[in-house]
Amino acid sequence: MYNWDSYFISLGLLVDGQVNMAKGMVDHFIFEITHYGKILNGSRSYYLCRTQPPFLTDMALQIYNQLDRSDVEANRLWLKRAIQAAIKEYHTIWVAEPRMDPKTGLSRFRPDGLGIPPETEATHFTHILEPYARKHGISVHEFTEKYNDGTLKEPGLDEYFLHDRAVRESGHDTTYRFEKRCANLGTIDLQALLYKYEMDIGTAIREVFDDELELEESFPLAPFPPSVESYANPHRENSTSRLQTSGEWFKRAEFRQQIIDEYLWNENKSLYFDYDTVQEKQCLYESVTAFWALWAGCASEDQCWKLMYVCPAIQTCPGCTYSSYFPIQFQLVEQVRGARWPGIWNGRIPW
Repeated sequence: MYNWDSYFISLGLLVDGQVNMAKGMVDHFIFEITHYGKILNGSRSYYLCRTQPPFLTDMALQIYNQLDRSDVEANRLWLKRAIQAAIKEYHTIWVAEPRMDPKTGLSRFRPDGLGIPPETEATHFTHILEPYARKHGISVHEFTEKYNDGTLKEPGLDEYFLHDRAVRESGHDTTYRFEKRCANLGTIDLQALLYKYEMDIGTAIREVFDDELELEESFPLAPFPPSVESYANPHRENSTSRLQTSGEWFKRAEFRQQIIDEYLWNENKSLYFDYDTVQEKQCLYESVTAFWALWAGCASEDQCWKLMYVCPAIQTCPGCTYSSYFPIQFQLVEQVRGARWPGIWNGRIPW
């Protein structure tokens, strides 16, 4: 079972009145964060090193608003568990290294793990592996076994598969937008989702928990505001050392909005772009995910209007496409990519 589409399934369940089934999906995510430290990309052992885009807070709040009002305290306790889990995920995954880039404060899809992602068909990476197999004078099959068990070391291949795993963690597998660079990118969609987390958590603490929330599980809190110096310091404040307040989370949201504007917003093109934290520049690959900033609420009114003028560039018949960027040399190849032009298989993108 893959988890990345659970949020969108839950929206459909709520429309159909299946509140308890949607609630069970949140319970499943809380269990995974408690026992595995993250919401896994899917229910396979090798996904222990990979998570997925963060939708838990909005998922939990939408379900909470439709729970049976006959037991308000039970509903409140359920939401408390969900928000506590989201806070743990936030601090230990999304604003913790290696996903956090302390220099910019941007978060990235940057999973752990080594070796070849095992969920692909047998020949998926043959064209990548063949040069390395020839280098060692062995077959691709033999090289695959020796590389996966660590007998053969190839740092260049490690880098390639780091980015490949990051693409899969992002849910946008696969697209040339992320080719050979995904793990280095502070993407607009991830920043928008984390801004939504910060606002949702702050709002829940203020409106539901009387502006004070105790964290019952012990874990390290990430430094704020982020900097290279603060992250180099091994000392971390513990989650149980103080109560959480809405003000702290609204400050985090305000900071993220500022770095989104600084690193991802392009005034000349009136669009958000991903930021490469290694090359220290924007990647000018236009993506429809720039519009997630409108849903998350981190775009200003002026930016919203400018984005609406850009919207026709990604519209096609009968709907929208992943990107207006479609180089001629990629036309034949991109047709078989997951985020293929002009259509989109990934349901979260047109959503």
